[in-house]
Amino acid sequence: MPVVSLFSQSRDDNRLTKAVSVLSFNECDGTPMRRQLILAIMLVPLAFAGLPAHADNDRREREELNAARKRGDILALSDILDRLPAQIGNNIIEVEFEGDDGRFLYEIYYLDADGRRREITVDARDASILDHEDD
Repeated sequence: MPVVSLFSQSRDDNRLTKAVSVLSFNECDGTPMRRQLILAIMLVPLAFAGLPAHADNDRREREELNAARKRGDILALSDILDRLPAQIGNNIIEVEFEGDDGRFLYEIYYLDADGRRREITVDARDASILDHEDD
């Protein structure tokens, strides 16, 4: 009696279709699919294990930022942009805010007059330009 997989379309499947059905659904690289499925289910939680710690870091960073802003240790982005050279103008395409060893920085990406993407790094405390480069 021929082997019929539970996943075969019907008992009248030709031999090649049956063989492919059996191989496709029962084994993969010689390992039964059930074992691979169990392994995949066990690995999914590990993929998300670091997310709570990352969320805690983000929350702490935001709290540190808000406290620094309230103390007046850093300037608001609008104040920083008012103090930057006119060459940046209204061509800002992205702004990143970073805390680095107690020093807060704005990384501002913009398009120059030639359409090149540029990056300017600014100290959030006093709007001094720390670095200006092509991105």
